Amino acid sequence: MKKKKKQSKKRKKMGETKSPESKVKSESSIPQQDLSTAILTGASSRNAMKVFGYDSEAGHSIVGMAEESMMSMDLFENDNVSIKGKRGKKTMASVAVVSEAFGGGSLWIGLSKDAMNNAGVRVGDSVTVVPAPDVKFGKAVLILPYADSVAGQDIDVFEDYLKPYFEDQFRTLHRGDSFHIDGPAGPVEFLCVEIDTA
Repeated sequence: MKKKKKQSKKRKKMGETKSPESKVKSESSIPQQDLSTAILTGASSRNAMKVFGYDSEAGHSIVGMAEESMMSMDLFENDNVSIKGKRGKKTMASVAVVSEAFGGGSLWIGLSKDAMNNAGVRVGDSVTVVPAPDVKFGKAVLILPYADSVAGQDIDVFEDYLKPYFEDQFRTLHRGDSFHIDGPAGPVEFLCVEIDTA
């Protein structure tokens, strides 16, 4: 009998709840956060930059930054950076110096359409830019074309596209990135599936 009394007391204690009014009050007192920009929280102001459109003949993974911005991050031309955008999306790139007037100022970074897509941002959005000095050289990569990019095309994607684009070139790649390469049959979109750095 004593056992049953203890169990009933325990049930009563566990069943106790706050009134609906107190629950609503406590939830409303919690500040709401915009999750689309949550990834930028905690970044220093010098690392948060606005995006402008930038197309480089050197390839999709070249981004443009004003010299003042590069100096504040201890970056030199062709150094690598990590770029974090919305919803946790991330890409890697190499930096090139551009005039401040070109992009609108020292707090802007120029991204290609492919780089913007990989970071999940558009012109005018904010990204977090961080130096990435420890990027490893890839020994092998798995890069595949999107099916709809080559549908009905009689082309050799390696000889006509990938080889000319990568041969004797330094290209910064990030697994999961997509990018376009122009070639004999027009632009073809590729996906970087895997990178072997071992």
